[in-house]
Amino acid sequence: MTNRYNEPLYQIAAILFVVSLPLTAGLAFLGPRVLGLGAIPGWMMATLLALGLVCVVTGPLAWRWFWLRSEG
Repeated sequence: MTNRYNEPLYQIAAILFVVSLPLTAGLAFLGPRVLGLGAIPGWMMATLLALGLVCVVTGPLAWRWFWLRSEG
């Protein structure tokens, strides 16, 4: 049977999304407080932007994978 939806790649995207979303939120809200910083430094901002981009790109793919699993 052929897999027209390429499900393994959607599964990888779903895992990346589920991992990167809490990392982004945790780093944004707790990072400066845990490290005792008054503001978000440049390296942390770059990390947040990269993780946010991962969330934006993998979010629709993860949604597709969850939808395919619930459908079949």
